[in-house]
Order: sequence, then C-alpha cells, then structure tokens
Amino acid sequence: MGVIYFSPSAEKAAKKSEQFVFADYTPKDTRRAVRNFLQTLKPASLIITKHDVWPNLIWECEAMHIPAFLVNANFSPKSKRFWPVARSFQKALMSSFRAVLTISEEDARRARKILPSDVRLIVTGDSRYDRVIERWSQGRPDIQISSESLKDRFVLVAGSTHEADEDILLPAIANIAQRHPHFLCLLVPHDPEPSALKRIEAISPQLGLDFLLLSQWRGQPLGQALCVDQVGILAGLYGLGHLAYVGGGFNKGVHSVLEPMGRGLPVLTGPRIEASDEARFGQAEGVLEIALDPTQVEDWIEKFIRDDDQRCRVGEKTRMLVQQRLGAAARIVDFLQKELRLS
Repeated sequence: MGVIYFSPSAEKAAKKSEQFVFADYTPKDTRRAVRNFLQTLKPASLIITKHDVWPNLIWECEAMHIPAFLVNANFSPKSKRFWPVARSFQKALMSSFRAVLTISEEDARRARKILPSDVRLIVTGDSRYDRVIERWSQGRPDIQISSESLKDRFVLVAGSTHEADEDILLPAIANIAQRHPHFLCLLVPHDPEPSALKRIEAISPQLGLDFLLLSQWRGQPLGQALCVDQVGILAGLYGLGHLAYVGGGFNKGVHSVLEPMGRGLPVLTGPRIEASDEARFGQAEGVLEIALDPTQVEDWIEKFIRDDDQRCRVGEKTRMLVQQRLGAAARIVDFLQKELRLS
C-alpha cells in the first residue's frame, strides 16, 4: 500500500511508518503531472480521506479506469462546496467517485446535495476515533513529565494554542492560580516557534505567572504554567490532565478535540467549531463548551476545580461517547475489500 500527502506534518508520520511501500507528496494537480504519476505508480485504486479532492487527480483516475473512493468524508454545513456557483462543478467532480463513505448521517444528507444519484453513499463513521485508541495501545510517547511529578496538582492541558487562544487563557490561568495554588497549566503552542515562546514568556510575569519552558525544566517543583516547547507529545500530555483547552477556535477552526475527549476530559475551545464534526458533536452532548473571553475560561475551570464529582461525570460521558463511535476503520476496510475483491 502506498500513500500520498500534501502537508509536511503528514510527511513525518508517513516516513516513520513501515506500513507503506511508497510515500510521497501528492503530484502537482495538472493533467500531465497527474497522468505521468499514475502511469508510473500504476495504483489499483485511489482512496482519499476527509476532503482533499484534487480535480485532475480524480478525473485522470476515472480516465484510466482506476476506481476512486472518498472515505471519512466530512461535509461541513458552511462548506463552500454548497455555494450555488460551486455546486455544478462539485457535482461533476464527485461523479468520478465509485463511492463516498461519510462520517455521519448528517454529512450524508449534506453530501447528497452535490453527489450524483449513481454514486454510492454509505455512512461508516470516522476511523480517527479508532486511531486515537490505537495510539494509546502503543504506549505514551517519551516525555519528561510523569504523573508522579504532577502529584496533587490539578492540571489543565491547553493544546495547539494560537496567540488568540493565549490572550484569553493566560489571564484566566493567572487568576485561577492565585486562588488555587495546586493548579497547573501545561501550555502547548501549535507552533512553538521562538517568537511565540518569547511572547508567552514576556506576558507571563506581567500577569504574575510562574512560567517555565519544558526544555528548561530539570525536575524542580513546577509553578503555575509549563510551556511545552517540544513537538509530538501532546497526545500523551492529555493523559496527565484533568481538563483540556483545544486551540484554533479563534482562528480558522478548532484543532482536533478527539484526543482529550477519548481521554475522558471535559473540553473548552473557542467559537469556530463548525468544521469539526467531533467538536459539534461534543457541544451537542454537553461535554464541550465554548469560551469567548478570559472570564468564561476562568468560570469554566473554577466550576470543575470546585466540583470534582461533576468533572468525573462529564469526563466519563465524554469517554463513553468516543467509545460508542469506534469501529469505523473495520467497516471501511470491509467495504473496500469487497469492492476491490480483496477478500
């Protein structure tokens, strides 16, 4: 099995894996480049996950009789795909798929608006839920922080934060820390570039926060904020937390909330959740909340510090909601094996 990707972060994961006989960037989406790519690689099928549908890649597959499938398909309610000027193009593009496998019934209903009637439409769920559980079974990544070093601390893991997230988080964290000395925030910037770290480091003393970078920590007692300047360990850090804040909700859209939800953590984020199925689902079920300012962040944290039973109840509900959505990976594989006559 081979894999092609578009982002540098995907490249790192693909290069580490031993599952692929071929891994490289998606070819430039011109007819000539795509045709040369397909003629060289000679794939038996093309399987696209989520929504990275490149027109010439799909159309050249159809011309070369290579069956194409869209799996884990997510059709956001506010997607530009549904704009009147885009619908006819989208319908022509989607007609080249043999089947579309969506993550929910709601996505299937929205997909049908731009999907020709002769393209099969099946709801299989989202295999990312299975992937989250699989990562846990592989053990926690190598991180300096242990549960022993956080003994008797109440931990908020703020993952994948941007400047707009930190603008409402840091004042709230400072106020909470004044009232609750055992409170600790593990702050994990989305892009831990030197400029972002210096900005956080400069703001923290002004707020009265005892701030430290993870790379500077040598096992001494922690203050109120530890900024994680190491990549690739966020999933493991969620396993050390009591609550989670997930960043991106003030930018293009919230990052994945699956990891903290699967760990059974109540989740807080910014308002832009419409493109995230799991965030919308979590909000509808009452396990994910939205904050717009530092006061709302502070009130949310305070609520769970003061009522640990409520935190445990919400956490258990969160964990069970994720468990109930497992099994999509097996359903997708079973469908593809039958379609491609591999079983």
